[in-house]
Amino acid sequence: MKHLKPIWLLTFYLFAIKGYSQVPKIGDSLQLEIANWNLEWFGKAGYGPTDEALQQNNVLKVIQNADVDIWTFCEVSNTKVFDSLMLKLPAYGYAICNYLPEQKTAIIFKKNQFALLKSELLGTDNPDSFTTLRYPFQVTLKPLIPIGIDTLYLIALHLKANIGNSSELLAAYNSRLRSGEWLKMYLNKTHVNHHCIVLGDWNDDLDQSIYNNLPSPYANLQDIDFKFDFITKKFTDSHSGTTTSYTDAIDHQLISLQLKSYFIPNSTKLFYLNNYIPNYASTTSDHYPVYSLFSRHSSNIYNKFINYNCKLYPNPCTNGFNITSNDYDANYSVKIMDTNGHILYSEVVKQGEIINTEHLSSGLYQIIISGKLLDNYTSLLLINH
Repeated sequence: MKHLKPIWLLTFYLFAIKGYSQVPKIGDSLQLEIANWNLEWFGKAGYGPTDEALQQNNVLKVIQNADVDIWTFCEVSNTKVFDSLMLKLPAYGYAICNYLPEQKTAIIFKKNQFALLKSELLGTDNPDSFTTLRYPFQVTLKPLIPIGIDTLYLIALHLKANIGNSSELLAAYNSRLRSGEWLKMYLNKTHVNHHCIVLGDWNDDLDQSIYNNLPSPYANLQDIDFKFDFITKKFTDSHSGTTTSYTDAIDHQLISLQLKSYFIPNSTKLFYLNNYIPNYASTTSDHYPVYSLFSRHSSNIYNKFINYNCKLYPNPCTNGFNITSNDYDANYSVKIMDTNGHILYSEVVKQGEIINTEHLSSGLYQIIISGKLLDNYTSLLLINH
């Protein structure tokens, strides 16, 4: 009988390790990946998942396997534990906010791709807008590789949760409403012409509030003249919950139009880690990660592509795509390459001619196009059979 417990534990951990090995890789050299994830009281004993060591190991394995370029985390509740986690992730640099509440936000990034220029708290002179005192945390990164972006601004959010009695719930809603008002003012003043993303746990939805079906506290951030866009609105529209228990989307990403020119259409996804980690909700977090993909081509080439109204359509595609532009008689030299740089297709095609992709596996591919108007333009194509 003395041997039964160790054998049972070994079986459990082997099962868990098998789960880890199935966490898919998102990272790809042809794209930039930006993700956000609420880690549910990470490092705080007695709160969130009960097995602290298991939660920490799960988070570590997800970061290692997913290979995402930039992560934003909420609810980092023990900075020493988080520091220890980062020692096991030497490829990443990081910054943790220094506001007083223990549920802190943090941003990590690949050190071979970005340099940390600055980290700072925003809105500290507006505590009425951030009643939890969890102020927006801005991290400024300098890309070390040529992607057409000179400076990338990331703003991590963890806004007031929808908890308490009736009066507390209303107060929480009003707090989120004022947060949205402050944020719009700040973004309009500071980041309209920058490559900027605001992401994290917003604790409310975009169509209507999770409190009493009131208007969304972020309705003002969806005004047609506001030069930012919620790329997570698709989760709201499809009633895809970003937590493990509800159908409301409360984890969001808001990007400037400058950054949106790099956004790969329809690439924002929910990372359903419950498919890979046993008992995910009780062992790891009550939130799913959210991630989006951005292309790495330089903006001047992109603008040239736009000026000629050149398009890959459809993108994502299933069995084929075509190329169109203002030059209706154009012929294009087209190459399709995989993420390892292997050429899988190389032909000259006419504008509008369907390029068959049935023989290619689902995934992201690099498309290199040359023609009368373009010279070795590089774009990305997502194939999804």
